[in-house]
Amino acid sequence: FQKENLEEIIRRSVQIKMEVVREDAREKGLRQILNFGHTVGHAIEHVSGHLVTHGEAVFIGLLIESRISFEMGLLSEEDLKRIFNLRPGYSFPNFSFEKIWESMKVDKKNLNHAPHFVLIEEIGKVHKIESTFSVPIEKELVEKSFNLCRINSALL
Repeated sequence: FQKENLEEIIRRSVQIKMEVVREDAREKGLRQILNFGHTVGHAIEHVSGHLVTHGEAVFIGLLIESRISFEMGLLSEEDLKRIFNLRPGYSFPNFSFEKIWESMKVDKKNLNHAPHFVLIEEIGKVHKIESTFSVPIEKELVEKSFNLCRINSALL
């Protein structure tokens, strides 16, 4: 994006969020899309003792959930690269995956202590399964995606 477009990007983002919340005030369906990146992001915030900001943590969550989407065959490699290039040279925190996973398991939006993730099919298009946008993902796939994102951050 261009810095001169930042104000318009923020204005449009707030407008979209307001529309989604207005349509699904009780978070029974569509509003789940606003959790993209937040499952991992909240865990990173928690594990860091809130030294990692909410924005940085959610950005890292977006990267990991995008990588999960790619690994599942939902997201193209081109879109994955575009997402990773939004912030080249970002610093991936050096936290244990196990600590992050344990923190994700107690997120208030989970069912049966299973972390739920919002996945994407392309930039701007969330993956929907039946009537939900938030799905459980096996620990092994989350860990693989976490580790690949950590490696990618070192290469950028």
